[in-house]
Amino acid sequence: MCRKEKFYDYFDHPNTIGWTRLGDEEHPGGMAVVLSNGEEGTKWMEVGQPNSTYIDITEHISKPITTNDQGWADFRCSAGSVSVWVPQS
Repeated sequence: MCRKEKFYDYFDHPNTIGWTRLGDEEHPGGMAVVLSNGEEGTKWMEVGQPNSTYIDITEHISKPITTNDQGWADFRCSAGSVSVWVPQS
């Protein structure tokens, strides 16, 4: 089996990190995860899904996020928390 999924790490802050999975034909939609061990945090990250709405399945953040024309968005999490963002169904 050939895996074509793309994963990206965003480790550019000492207290807020993130990673994304862009998806593939077998696993479409992408996913973003943001984790903070300090203040509320955000990460400008790519999920590869242009103009798509994402929701936090942990329900820590209730407001959906919409990606831009290139599939990027400012994903967030609460202080000392984690949020997992998936496409809204």
